Amino acid sequence: MNYKIFFDGYASPKYHNSAGYCVIICKDGKTVFTECGSLTPDTSSNLAELKALGRALDLVMEKVPRGAKKLILGDSRLVVEGFYGRFRIKSHNLMPALYSVRNKSFELENFKIRWVPRKENLAGRFLESL
Repeated sequence: MNYKIFFDGYASPKYHNSAGYCVIICKDGKTVFTECGSLTPDTSSNLAELKALGRALDLVMEKVPRGAKKLILGDSRLVVEGFYGRFRIKSHNLMPALYSVRNKSFELENFKIRWVPRKENLAGRFLESL
């Protein structure tokens, strides 16, 4: 069984300072779970993306069998590359979320986090349709 987990976060000051996330879990090419939620209005776009990744990891631990292959996909280069330490995240307000995501990842096995273009991110496309 192969799982793809798509995540996306957004923050939009032009829509009443709204912020949120979406996570979509696919098994063998079919969507098996979708969750979208709100974040606090003072959330930045980068923080929303990190929180979306954190929620994706939570859902992977809850919904995906431990030994299954997991490919976690997001369209934020800063978040994906920052997770692996290939990009340096300098903003102090992002560090707690980054550490939280890294700590959660220690509980997972058989996973990779990869960047995808926005048009390939099912979670991002779902949010755009709302």
